[in-house]
Amino acid sequence: MMRLLFQPGTKMKKNKIVFALILLVASLFCISLCFQEPPGPYLAEAIIPNSPFRFRLLKTADKPSEYQWKAPVFEKIMWYLPKRKDRYRLHDIDLQFRGVTFFDRFPATGFLFRFVDSSGDWVNPRNSVGRLRFLESTGWIFRPDNANPEIGSGAIMESISAFPRRDRTLRIEWSDSMEKWPPAKMELPNPYYREDFPVWQPLPLPQRQTRGDLTVELTSLRPYASQSNVKFKIDCPSEPWTSGDSHEGRYVFLQDATGNTGAVLSPFEPAWKVVIRAFRSHHGNHPPDRIQSLGKYPWPMPGVVVPIDQEFTVGESQIRVHYLAGAGTVTNQNGKYAALKAMTTPAQGAKLYGSKGIHWISRPQPFVWVTFGHTAPERKILFRSIVPDELPEVTELENRLWHTHTQIITLPMAMASSPQGVELSIVDNLCEQFEFIVEPPEKTRQSVRNGEFDKD
Repeated sequence: MMRLLFQPGTKMKKNKIVFALILLVASLFCISLCFQEPPGPYLAEAIIPNSPFRFRLLKTADKPSEYQWKAPVFEKIMWYLPKRKDRYRLHDIDLQFRGVTFFDRFPATGFLFRFVDSSGDWVNPRNSVGRLRFLESTGWIFRPDNANPEIGSGAIMESISAFPRRDRTLRIEWSDSMEKWPPAKMELPNPYYREDFPVWQPLPLPQRQTRGDLTVELTSLRPYASQSNVKFKIDCPSEPWTSGDSHEGRYVFLQDATGNTGAVLSPFEPAWKVVIRAFRSHHGNHPPDRIQSLGKYPWPMPGVVVPIDQEFTVGESQIRVHYLAGAGTVTNQNGKYAALKAMTTPAQGAKLYGSKGIHWISRPQPFVWVTFGHTAPERKILFRSIVPDELPEVTELENRLWHTHTQIITLPMAMASSPQGVELSIVDNLCEQFEFIVEPPEKTRQSVRNGEFDKD
C-alpha cells in the first residue's frame, strides 16, 4: 500500500529530471548557435594600421574549391540593433574558386582572406573592399588588378595568376579602396617557392614563326604597370587572319618559367614567353569540321516564330539556339519555345526585358535567340547566316561570365529577298597559338631599381 502511494510522485520527479536535462541540452545548443565558433588556423596575419581590424590569409588553393561559412544566430539578431560605425553585420558566406582568373581564364592560384577584430572574431569591416599587391624582393610589384575577387561578408577569394614564386618569403600588401587606413603588410614562408624552376633562354627580336602560309612576327615589347605593349604582324596570303591587340589579355599575354601568366610579369625573370593567339577572320575559310549546321529556314514573316531548338557543345561552352522569329515582340517563358507568343506589331527599336521567369524580346526585323555558357579564350564562337550570292552575316558569341548568357542576333533585311531561305550555322573559330621566348627589357629592370617605373 505504501509503495503504491509513493509511486506516482517518484515517476513525476523522474519526468521533471528528464525534462530539465532536455531543456539544458536544448539551451546549450541554442547558445552554441548564437555565438561564433573560434576562427581556425591561418597562414599569416597583418595588422591594419589605425583600425581595430586584422587581415588574415586563411589558405591557398591550386584546384577549384569553395569556402562556406554560416553566420551565427547572434549576428542575425544584431540586424535589429543599432549598427556599429566600423562594421557591417555578418552574413552566410559561399565563395567559389574556379582555378582560373575571371575574364581572361588564366591559370590561377586561390588566396582566401578574412578580417578579424582585436579579439580574433570574424568581422565585416565597412572598408573591406581593397586591392592586393605582391611584393617581390627585386622591387617589382605584382598588381593583380584583373583578378575580380569574390567578396562576401568580410571574406575575399582572390584568383591570382602571377605572384613572386622565386622568393622564399611571400610578401603581401593590402590597402582599402577608400584609403582610410595605411596599407597592411604580411609575410609568410612562400608555399610556392622552388629551387628547381627552369631557366628559359631568350632569343633576340624580331622573331618570326610560320605554319603553312600563316606567319606571325613579333617585333617589339614594352611593359607597363598593368599591361604590355606587344607589337606583332600576322600575314597570310591565302586568307585574312587576325588577333586581339596587345590590350586584349586573353589573346596576347606573357608567361614565365615559374608558372605565372599575365599581361605583365616581373622583368627580373631571365626570359618571358610571349603568347599570341591568331584567328581566322569571321569570313575566313573555316574547316568543315569546325562548322555546325543548324539547317535552312524560310524567311520569317512578322509575328511568326520558327522553332530551331538545337543544343550542342563547342569547347567549354554549351550553346542552345532556340528559334528564328520575325519582326515584332516575342514573349518567352522559362526558356521554352513551346510557350512563345508573337505579336505582329514591330517594336520601335530593339529591346530585351522581363522578370520572374518571363521576358520579352522586341526587334524591328527578324532575329535569332541564342543562349550559351562562357567562351574559352582559345576560340571564338561565330553565328553565321547565309543566303545565296551574298556575303555571310557573322556575329561573334562572346561571354566571359560564368553564368548563361543571352544573345539576340538580328538578321539583315537584305536577306529577305532570297526565295531559298536563310542557312544558319555555328562556327568554332579555334586559334593558332604562337609562342616566342624573349628577354625582358633591361630598361624596365633599371627603372624598377631606381623606383621610376610607372606605378599607376
